[in-house]
Amino acid sequence: MVKQLQYSSVAQGMSGYAGFQYVASSPDAGVDEQQILAPYMSYRPPLDAPTQPADYELARFPVSLTYARVGANFVIAQSCYLGRDYSGRYGNYLSHGLIATEQELEGLRPIELWGSPTWPTRVAAQSELASLDVVESGGVLDPVRVQQFLASRGDSGYRLLGALLGAICQNEGAGGESIVLTANDSDDVARYIAALSYSLPTSVVTELSFTTYSGEPVIAHQRLVGTTPAVWESTRPRGMVFHLDKPGPTTADEYRRYVQIVVDAWRVGDFDRLDEVVETAEVVGEIDAAGAVCSFAHGVVLDPSELEILAGCLHRAGPLLPDSAWTALDAAMSTVRLQVALRLYTAADVERRPRLESGVRQAVDNEIRRTASFTDLVEVLTTSADAGISGEYQAIVAAARRAAHADPTAIVGSIDRCPATVRPALIDGACRAIAAADWQVRDHALTDDLCTRLSVGGVRVPEVVGLYLQARRSREAPYVGTEFLAELAARREAGTLVDGELARLISRLWRGRVADPRWCADLVAVFGCTVVFGTEIAAVLDRTIHDTDTQWRSRAELGAIVLTKIAEEQPRPTRMLTSFEDHSRFIIDVDGVLKAVGANRSPVDHLRAAYQARRRSSEQLIAQGVWLLARAFVDYVPEVQAELLDLAPAWHVQLVGRWIDGDDHPRPPADVVELVLQVRRLKFRSAELEQILRVRVRGKAERRVVLAELRRRDPSLERELLEFISGPDSSGIGAKFAAWKGRSGRE
Repeated sequence: MVKQLQYSSVAQGMSGYAGFQYVASSPDAGVDEQQILAPYMSYRPPLDAPTQPADYELARFPVSLTYARVGANFVIAQSCYLGRDYSGRYGNYLSHGLIATEQELEGLRPIELWGSPTWPTRVAAQSELASLDVVESGGVLDPVRVQQFLASRGDSGYRLLGALLGAICQNEGAGGESIVLTANDSDDVARYIAALSYSLPTSVVTELSFTTYSGEPVIAHQRLVGTTPAVWESTRPRGMVFHLDKPGPTTADEYRRYVQIVVDAWRVGDFDRLDEVVETAEVVGEIDAAGAVCSFAHGVVLDPSELEILAGCLHRAGPLLPDSAWTALDAAMSTVRLQVALRLYTAADVERRPRLESGVRQAVDNEIRRTASFTDLVEVLTTSADAGISGEYQAIVAAARRAAHADPTAIVGSIDRCPATVRPALIDGACRAIAAADWQVRDHALTDDLCTRLSVGGVRVPEVVGLYLQARRSREAPYVGTEFLAELAARREAGTLVDGELARLISRLWRGRVADPRWCADLVAVFGCTVVFGTEIAAVLDRTIHDTDTQWRSRAELGAIVLTKIAEEQPRPTRMLTSFEDHSRFIIDVDGVLKAVGANRSPVDHLRAAYQARRRSSEQLIAQGVWLLARAFVDYVPEVQAELLDLAPAWHVQLVGRWIDGDDHPRPPADVVELVLQVRRLKFRSAELEQILRVRVRGKAERRVVLAELRRRDPSLERELLEFISGPDSSGIGAKFAAWKGRSGRE
């Protein structure tokens, strides 16, 4: 029950004598209650008030509503000026005091008793007052009315409220000096005290003592002390003073986060926002912490000191925060930089961390998307992994692709530093970028070291990158099969593997060692000589052919296979095998050699020099090479064929016979004749060849056609033919033809 006591100047009160005394009380209010209320049961009129006011002037005197907490009791007293006492003297007042417990005032702020019907306007007729079950609110102060009042004051009203809140928060919980509020109307003081009461958590409000009016502010011990301007001017009490009728300049920059939120809520009448920050302050127990929580939750950027306050709040009072606060905090996590999000996430108690996980993951992904290098990306992944948070797979893939595009060689060291949980995503993104790059970039990036790392752990890589890994693994294998060749051929056929990259892959496969001759033979059979000799693959074959540890027969067979492939690929080949010694000139351009004929240079000087340098090698190998070269040159001009015969004199008849017969069609008679004559120029005599020559010029008509064609090609060949057919074994054919030619005047 709420205890009541009344104090005034009467002829006879509870003390039994005249004068100021307790005049009435509830049955449960005794001496102790009288002593508790005594400091608050007084009233001194303003100095500028009329000393003998008329009845209508009494209403202008300020009303003093005083509140204080005394131990476990809430003490509330209202004092008003009555004017005359029982004897007719001026100076009488009426003080009515209540003593209640926290439960008895639950749901009420002390200032809400302003204007309550509980307060009497005259002295009680009887000495006994009823104990109160309920204390009624005055109904004149509530958030809506207070907001309307502040709005009527304009911007200065809100700024003044902010300044008052800042002054209270500055010494929160420490008592501090009194804050004096001056106003001619005590109603305005009550309204500002109400605004403060609605802006602060209950735990602070219950400790915030106040009086709406004191005629002696110098000795008033309440935290908020209302008075009139005249009283303040005459007494000048210590402490901060705020003149409500003429508020001084204040700036929002001076406000703390909590104050900013409160003032902004009052400005727009956002009572939900106001309740949110007040309730947060209630549960966390700190004004600054509540301001940090609510500001961060609404997207405000906090400075480092405020972030530390927020982190401490989550660690210390996290379980007390309402679900709505955690939901807002989680949403805000995605808007801040990663360091801030992780600091708050790790500061939260373990049970509440899952409430922030969605926002923190978003913050991690946002930070990942901002990275441009492997160094930055790995740092983000490591930092988040230390907090138990992994970034989204596709975000890491995209970031790794960007980093690899900028510097594809940096991935090697990044793989080692990257946390194992997200390493597959890092590798995936880097490999995708490498796969999409030009093959030269890919070849440069996929070093042996990187291929070794990518081969461990079963990481899936793009198919083109897998070729490099397979080449690296096959290099360590005791035997390299042809399956790899088949895969390369299929990709080349499909247009996904260019010859340059094909060559690099094969070179990687046999880097630093000699290829198996059988494998080389398969290589030539699969890709042909145009691809092999047009790229650095030729060096692989060259090393094999020159390797003295490889049986000469295997090397000879490989050389024969290569030459055979040349002949099969092109009836008129553009490239040919020239040297088993110089791998950089393993092949030469035959077209270029043929062009040299016009410059009076031997078209096969290169061939001759190459084979002369091979005297220490197997003659059989040379013979096979020459035979197959001759086959390849079956359709070339006789002059070149004749010079080629000089490389293998033991096979003149066989080679010439093959060239004369052709592959599938006979050679023109003039070509056959020229070929035999060119062979004769090499000081080579063969009855078989001369018989072939005689057969080709036996008929008069045939002889006339051949001579005319030789005259057109080279007149010296015509003369040599005439000399041949005029010889002792020619039956005088040449002489007769020469005489006929002279009589007819023909050249």
